[in-house]
Amino acid sequence: MTVTPNQILDGIQRYIESEVIVKIPDARKWLVGAYVALLMKPFRENPASLLTHPMIAPLGVATADGRVDIDAVHEVFLAQAQRGPSFINIPMIGPYNIDTSDIDKIYNYIISG
Repeated sequence: MTVTPNQILDGIQRYIESEVIVKIPDARKWLVGAYVALLMKPFRENPASLLTHPMIAPLGVATADGRVDIDAVHEVFLAQAQRGPSFINIPMIGPYNIDTSDIDKIYNYIISG
């Protein structure tokens, strides 16, 4: 399945709002929400720039028509997540555990458009 850059941005934002921010018990949720909005702003203004970003372009998941093979991305990330949960340090939140269920949730938020 292929998706547009906007579907990816929308899905990631919905995941963060529905799965991450809701778990923050205090005013940091506002800070994180604002941080995410500002981080995504350049991509919202020019969604195609997501495909040319130096971390994304070399992956070869973009199609000729400017879409992304989201199944290929999901498959690779899921395989890595199956090695076991991982903790990432998120600014203003601290350590955050991510596992295969998070990879599936992000994927589903993206494809549900």
